[in-house]
Amino acid sequence: MKKVLTLFLTAAILFALAGCNTGDTIGDIFQGDSAAPSAATTVSADPAADTSPSETWTPEKAEADAVYQTSYFGVTVTLPAGYYIQSKNDFNFSTDPAATDAIEKLDYSSYDGYAYFYLASLSSGEDINDRDTAELALWIEQDTYYDFGEFVDDCQDYYQNDSSYTEEGWNISYEGEAMETIGGMDYIVLTYLISSQSSSQTAFYEAYYITELGNHTYLTVYTSYWKNNLVGQMEAEQLVEKLVAVDPGAFQGEPVVGNVA
Repeated sequence: MKKVLTLFLTAAILFALAGCNTGDTIGDIFQGDSAAPSAATTVSADPAADTSPSETWTPEKAEADAVYQTSYFGVTVTLPAGYYIQSKNDFNFSTDPAATDAIEKLDYSSYDGYAYFYLASLSSGEDINDRDTAELALWIEQDTYYDFGEFVDDCQDYYQNDSSYTEEGWNISYEGEAMETIGGMDYIVLTYLISSQSSSQTAFYEAYYITELGNHTYLTVYTSYWKNNLVGQMEAEQLVEKLVAVDPGAFQGEPVVGNVA
């Protein structure tokens, strides 16, 4: 169901430069219209490793409750037993807090004032196409050109005009913006209805929870659920409220992409 997440994950490997604050769209990258710029850099936490991020792609079931952290940014995710990790960046998302407590230990891609850190994709069931499975993904972006309000506006426009959907027969309807406070953090929530042009019965919602961690650094928590599925909607919302925690003010660092504009 969740095509956008799949694109984000693949884009992470392809320098992850198609965030909502860039001129290059994910659709551009996949169509070959915009190859990753030669000036882009991908920083690996392991100097001996190659330049591609370390990703785990095989669904992994949590046999017991587990706590994952991206300590440097103050992000914690509690994964209940029986839930699944669909994919994760092993350098940025770890059960060992010390493994992610410094920028030098993290994996990211950057270009021209922008940096992208992929964390993980999680789900309540193994099959993300199951209508009762709720899913969640997390990533962090740093943008020295936009403040929080400008960043959200740019994301709203990008997600509403995502050509990777429209060119494959999907309609995107922007359902609106809301503000929610979760765990002491204020999130702007952008919601979209994605519907098939060929079948009115095939439609699902995507919601992007966006918050500022500090100093031009923004966390996005993505969820999706099928239309007319109240159970799925409630479970998706609970994933954000119960699984994700941010320590307000924990991030005190500087953007890795240079001076703030």
